[in-house]
Amino acid sequence: MYYNKIFDCHVHSEFSADGGSTLQEMCETAINLGVRGVVFTDHIDTEKEEILNDPDTRKKYIKTIHEIKKYYENFLNILCGYELSAPHKDRQLCLDLENCEFDYKMVSVHHGDFNVSIKDETEYVASYLHEVELAINFGKFDVLGHVDLLRRLYGRFSYNVKQLEGIYSIMQEKGMALEVNTHSMKKLRTIRKQDLEYVELWKKCGGKNIVLGSDAHSCSKFRERFCDIIPLLPQGIEIGHYFNGIFITDYIVE
Repeated sequence: MYYNKIFDCHVHSEFSADGGSTLQEMCETAINLGVRGVVFTDHIDTEKEEILNDPDTRKKYIKTIHEIKKYYENFLNILCGYELSAPHKDRQLCLDLENCEFDYKMVSVHHGDFNVSIKDETEYVASYLHEVELAINFGKFDVLGHVDLLRRLYGRFSYNVKQLEGIYSIMQEKGMALEVNTHSMKKLRTIRKQDLEYVELWKKCGGKNIVLGSDAHSCSKFRERFCDIIPLLPQGIEIGHYFNGIFITDYIVE
């Protein structure tokens, strides 16, 4: 199937504090599914302790993935990436990462303003998107991860259109792609086209490049719900992955 050409661009391993599978186990799962590629995006976080916050462990992570790349080179394309949370809150950590050899750079935010009650959905989502805007403005990244993260909390993504359009404008100026994170749909029994309106807006704003990410922390979640989501994506959207700052198209939605 053509869908197997599509990389899972958001995968965690034992190099994340909440990771439940090894790098090798994830690779074996991808090969058994006949998938073309996987991007490891283990956590780096400016607000809490993470395994890859340590410089020596980052070196080990990069070295280990390079070794695994060679081992599986005839079966699977493997990229070494990170998911950096809230870069605007630790300038030195971001500067340190510029000296590391990562293939793929994803930025994300994991909460809104702590001074805003989560019971006030409209205000809390607005505060979250404000943090997202600060994050993407702070450095050079390939991808914005799970912009619809709060769907996991509320069961829907109720965003202010003008605010999200502003974020999309910045992303396009920076040459970034939008991640469609399938784990954010975990509370949805059935995924509908209207659940992907934020992707429709991305296209209306001139965006065409997206990546798909399962946000898998264990092998059982690898590429979860990809086949449910792809047919619902806007026509003409290009699904792919980044490698050293260059977007590579894997599949065009027809």
